Amino acid sequence: MAEIERIAETIRTYLGMEFPLVGIKLLTEEVNRDHPPGGRTFCQFVRAVLEEGREFIITGDDLSCPSAELALGFREPRYVDVEPRIKRPVKAVRIGPLQEADVVLFFLNPHQVMVLAVLLGGITAEFRGDMALCGEAVAQVVSTGRPNISFLCQGARELAGFQRDEIIVGLPYEMVLRLPERMSKFASLKSALRGGMAQILRRL
Repeated sequence: MAEIERIAETIRTYLGMEFPLVGIKLLTEEVNRDHPPGGRTFCQFVRAVLEEGREFIITGDDLSCPSAELALGFREPRYVDVEPRIKRPVKAVRIGPLQEADVVLFFLNPHQVMVLAVLLGGITAEFRGDMALCGEAVAQVVSTGRPNISFLCQGARELAGFQRDEIIVGLPYEMVLRLPERMSKFASLKSALRGGMAQILRRL
């Protein structure tokens, strides 16, 4: 098992996650691949990875969502600027594998988001409720190099089937690699606090 896979399993166990982590890699060169059947939204491709364990390499031609084409850098906006979006040309996007991903997506409930925020020392969320997965969880993270929380959008919930209590957090790849160290320090801190509390109780 690759090191990133071991790290991912450690994170999933620590947070009690139902779904695996999903890597998003932006590719700047043409890739030989099989086209996935039928156009889908980016959210639907991601959901298929979660539920079926599949991996995809997609281009703008595979997307049925113009907003995702803009957010992921497949094409430029013509008349007004669109944010957040990838501002460099992208030829394809790999969805699934974690190795050397640009962004790693976490599919969490509110309690798990709270724990992750504590581990990271806080997360500043920027969201509008549109272009959620493609924009808020991917493009925003790539553009800023910081984690971001998305509470998803109507399309993600209606078309891709994300549930009302599911929240997405996007993290830069390098930050994911450092999470086990943070988890270890946090566990040590909790043990120290429990030990201190036990001493206080013994004195009462």
